[in-house]
Amino acid sequence: MTVAVGLWLGGAVMALFFAWILGHMRGTDTRIRTERVMALQERPLRALLAGEVNATRGTLVADGDALTCPVDGAPCLFYELSVTRAGSARGEARAAETVQQDAQYARAALRAGDEQVTLALRGALLPAEAAEVTREARWRDGAWVDDTWTDGGWSEAERAFVAALDAEPASALRGELDEGTLRLRYRQLPLGVEVLALGELTLDERGTRTLGSSTRFQLELTRGSLEDYRRAQLSAQRAMQRASRAFVVLALGLALLAGLTYARVLP
Repeated sequence: MTVAVGLWLGGAVMALFFAWILGHMRGTDTRIRTERVMALQERPLRALLAGEVNATRGTLVADGDALTCPVDGAPCLFYELSVTRAGSARGEARAAETVQQDAQYARAALRAGDEQVTLALRGALLPAEAAEVTREARWRDGAWVDDTWTDGGWSEAERAFVAALDAEPASALRGELDEGTLRLRYRQLPLGVEVLALGELTLDERGTRTLGSSTRFQLELTRGSLEDYRRAQLSAQRAMQRASRAFVVLALGLALLAGLTYARVLP
């Protein structure tokens, strides 16, 4: 067997492997989740059933004290951030380093009128308002490049956050690097966002109702309607099915090329 034939056959095996993974996911996790979503009916907070996956709507509030995002000072229910740097010192490239990293969750709740249910946000899929923001700034010979802030789209609050870190010698924001890039990544979940929440309801010994994730269903907060969510879930399942079939077709095509190459029909 020539090298070319081996490569074609290796590609065919890999394509079949990916097709099997997608088919397995579609036949188990995705199918089960889709079936649960299709069976859901949106319920008011007072009618949520313990031990079952529920769909309900309300406004995100703090059940106690809200957090303050260190980057922009905004009140929030959750934030995570990381500051990393990468560059060179005396002409030698240095690996990326994490300067600061943090993640905090407030005690959150979903409120509708006079009703309220606790939300277990840790591990949940969050709405678009919690999208990650990434900023980059460059420095050279100990000074920030003049246009790096405007080119990077930095807000005044984001620049002030970095300036505060840069003013602390103990933080060593830029370290020994002569030149490099600083990267700030953060996201936060603001208060007052109306969401559709899908998750499993549990009751503790004190009767506190908590909507969160379980082994059966991951808590998800979304801005759309339940019907929109159902359509998206079905679309994702169908896309996975199409991808699985495409990998099978690719595997057959690669196997055919291997056969033609082995028979010397192809060079």
